[in-house]
Amino acid sequence: MRVTPWLVLASVAGCGTGEGASYIVLDPAARAALIEAEAGGQHHRGALPLEVEGNEVELIGPSGRLRLPVAPSTAYQVDGWGTARQWVLGEEVRTDVVEVGGPEVVVRNLASALGARTQAWNGRWRLEGPDALTRLSWMGDLAEISEVALVLTDQGRARARAEEEGPLAALPAPRPLRSDEGLEALVGVYASDGTAGERGWTLVLNAEGGYVLERLVRCEVSRMEGTYRRDGGGIRLYGTDLALTISASGRLEAPGLVFATGEE
Repeated sequence: MRVTPWLVLASVAGCGTGEGASYIVLDPAARAALIEAEAGGQHHRGALPLEVEGNEVELIGPSGRLRLPVAPSTAYQVDGWGTARQWVLGEEVRTDVVEVGGPEVVVRNLASALGARTQAWNGRWRLEGPDALTRLSWMGDLAEISEVALVLTDQGRARARAEEEGPLAALPAPRPLRSDEGLEALVGVYASDGTAGERGWTLVLNAEGGYVLERLVRCEVSRMEGTYRRDGGGIRLYGTDLALTISASGRLEAPGLVFATGEE
């Protein structure tokens, strides 16, 4: 699987030409984990693609930064772990079709600016027109656009299936960009006490910065998954409003909520 952790972007001037350029796409999980791309001293945090015409890109996250040489005419899709999956433009990913998430009026205005057609598609909007993907990178930072999804070609889908089902699937995952010093000390299963007839929460933290938070509610499991990082004297669970402090005894605490390990 062509997956690369972290990148360093060269400078991006104006709109560029799109010829031989590469593109960085931060997915919703990457942006929720506070991962951003830097090019020539400029920081990119939005959902729209970032056009890169140099040889390197730098991704910056809560735990640091990593670098990667950028091949020409390639799209890099960055996930919440800070790993980038690369696709060859035109061969493995379409440049005339792209999917976006956002309010209908914003998407239609965006499509008009791109000279693209719009179609509702699996909970997102599909934009189709000449160079729709590459031109999308020239639209600046549109906060209303929540997601940009690449559309694979038949060749790209075949490669994705081969990597998921073939021998490459058994290879160890690359060291994630979000790997954070000190997380090993927090790894474990934590539980909170229930209140007012409700069961408590179970919180599972892993060493790569991932969490699972769940509890049983009326015979159904309420479950959330995401990433976390150390934040001063505590940890923050992205995707929730929980900011937990770490007590001297190792408990994770928030107002009205205390998580303890089964060892206590």
